[in-house]
Amino acid sequence: MAGKEKKLHLALIFATLGVVMSSCVDDGPLPLNQAQRELKDSLVLKGMREAATEQDSICEIQMDSLVNVFYDSLLRERLLEIEKLRGGR
Repeated sequence: MAGKEKKLHLALIFATLGVVMSSCVDDGPLPLNQAQRELKDSLVLKGMREAATEQDSICEIQMDSLVNVFYDSLLRERLLEIEKLRGGR
């Protein structure tokens, strides 16, 4: 009797395991209908426009900063040249 019970338990375990594993199959996303595709496209386009606007503003801020750094660098170099010319007299 003990051998039959072990076989029954093993059979139940394998059956349960088979059911669990087969229920985990992913069929993937369902295809979108026309209205859903249009909504998705409009949301993506809106996001791209917002990202482009934000990127443009970041570029403007960085450009202003770079211009200031460049100006300060040129000014510093010119002042050093003036000091060298004055000291050389």
